[in-house]
Amino acid sequence: MAAVKKKVVTKDDLRRFMKEKQTVVKGTVKKIEHPLAKYNSLNQLMCVLCNSIVKNDLLWSAHILSKQHKERVSELKTQGPAKPDTSVKAKRKGDDDLQTSTKKLKTGFFDDPKLDAKVRNVEYKDKDEEQWDLFQKAIKEEAQVSEVIMEEEDEQVNIDRNIDEIDDQIHRWQEVENLHVKKETIAKSCKPDGSKDNVDDEVDDEELDSLLNWRAKKSLN
Repeated sequence: MAAVKKKVVTKDDLRRFMKEKQTVVKGTVKKIEHPLAKYNSLNQLMCVLCNSIVKNDLLWSAHILSKQHKERVSELKTQGPAKPDTSVKAKRKGDDDLQTSTKKLKTGFFDDPKLDAKVRNVEYKDKDEEQWDLFQKAIKEEAQVSEVIMEEEDEQVNIDRNIDEIDDQIHRWQEVENLHVKKETIAKSCKPDGSKDNVDDEVDDEELDSLLNWRAKKSLN
């Protein structure tokens, strides 16, 4: 009965298998949650700081590490939070009572934002300070993203190294299998006195021992 031919696993097969396994583990990509990221009406990812569209959610990490994004970050760092205009220019409507009129005032009726908020009895929020706080938070998150990217790169290096080692082991085992097949073929075609078989066996046994010794050393490592 003819022996079933074993399928030889190549390095490309191993690499494809490892990539597919990585994809399954990571699962579906979630939407980007970042202070500088937002989605427009077309569900396109945008960077608020650069005012640009990021073509793919997977490219967000690359974008925040790009030269353009870092330049915008440097500009904001240099500028710092802008100082609000402290001049008070009150606008009055005729001689109406202030207490009554403030209830009908619209946002921005007074040029001074602090006075405008106070008159309308709402909490004052400085937009420049809010933007600066948002920027500081984004910087911290970018640092964390950079660390994650470095960890993923290290993980990829380890995967590639493991693939090479597995491929090497498969190659060695294939050689062992070929030696066994060779010995069986010689045994069937040898002379009755067995002289040819003994000589070939001695040579093949030496090769086989060499390969098995390699495997033992590999296991110890």
